[in-house]
Amino acid sequence: MTPHKPKVWPPISLHGGHTVAADGKATVADMVDAAARVGMQVFGLSEHFYRPREERFAYVTDTLGYDWGRESWPRFVEDVLEAKRKQTDGLRVLLGAEVEFIPGYLEWTLEQLEKWPLDYKVLSVHFVLVGEKAYAFDFGPNYWKKAATACGGPVGLYRRYYE
Repeated sequence: MTPHKPKVWPPISLHGGHTVAADGKATVADMVDAAARVGMQVFGLSEHFYRPREERFAYVTDTLGYDWGRESWPRFVEDVLEAKRKQTDGLRVLLGAEVEFIPGYLEWTLEQLEKWPLDYKVLSVHFVLVGEKAYAFDFGPNYWKKAATACGGPVGLYRRYYE
């Protein structure tokens, strides 16, 4: 069977690679192999970057025993750097981070990011603030409904998201 070839040009992806969070199961090596097989030229792996341990900004996976990325992040970086060293078949591998924007923690986050050899960053927002309370909205319909209700409806939620 002929492998599927991407229809985009140039064939790139910069948001693959969630291996340790709840939304990914494949290894870095598996994903890089798959990207090479389908003819990707650039494949960026971006994992959730670690965050300050503040309960109101916990992901659903954090409450299930996830390490907030502190132990898994260095392992992910090492796996991607190994894949970069082995780049083959015209595939360029990049190391990225999906970085949560958390109000009040911008300086801390920037200081942490400087410690790693990142090729790029993807900004993410998974929470909106209503007063001091943070509402997750990106973990399923029930979370979205609670966040929208707290914000006065869907339009209010969208406004807070883009503030």
